[in-house]
Amino acid sequence: ASHAYPYVRHMRFRLEHVQIIQPEDILRMKHLGILASVQPAALALPDRDRALVGDRRFPYLYPYRSFLNAGVPLSFGSDIPGEIEYRPLTLIYRAVTRQGIDRGGPVYDLSQAVTVEEAVHAYTRGSAYAEFMENQKGALIPGMLADFILLSDDIFSCDPERIPDTRVVLTAAGGRVVYGAR
Repeated sequence: ASHAYPYVRHMRFRLEHVQIIQPEDILRMKHLGILASVQPAALALPDRDRALVGDRRFPYLYPYRSFLNAGVPLSFGSDIPGEIEYRPLTLIYRAVTRQGIDRGGPVYDLSQAVTVEEAVHAYTRGSAYAEFMENQKGALIPGMLADFILLSDDIFSCDPERIPDTRVVLTAAGGRVVYGAR
């Protein structure tokens, strides 16, 4: 299609949700330049999802690690108002631990877990890339929008179990403090 329509090479096609996919289709996504736009909030009810898709297909659910390993760009979002959980720190915890809403309960396939760094990247750089804004936002570097938060804990080094309990202490948008201490 890109031969007949060369402008498609400059578009960013994405699949929303991509909750279950065969491994060979992940490679097709990479080959076609399609990015995965997913919502860790969906990692909520492992027992329900196992009952819905069966034991054979359960390991194919929410294949975040497989996307990254294949070189498929990964973007995280909240899926609001479609999901009941929207707090990014809780959703980072889910992507990292593959833990459903019942902390300490059943989990999704751990081979598909991502690191905290990868989860934060998917929420920031990955989402900016998905909307052609990677040169304006998604990183704290000169020339970009200064959108950032200050957290009560270092989520990159603390026990992942503490991530959902981490608080936002300060929020800046465009370099201006909009929440917290000045």
